[in-house]
Amino acid sequence: MPKTVIYTNIDKATLRKKGWMFFMAVVGLQMLFLIGNYLLPKVLNF
Repeated sequence: MPKTVIYTNIDKATLRKKGWMFFMAVVGLQMLFLIGNYLLPKVLNF
């Protein structure tokens, strides 16, 4: 029993860390996309 409990705790921690990294990556990509859409016309039109 203790082994499974320790394993599940580690699994939850790693899943949470991966989920947080994935969430940050998605937010970062959305921000880059918005900034790109805002800046590209100005750069192309000078």
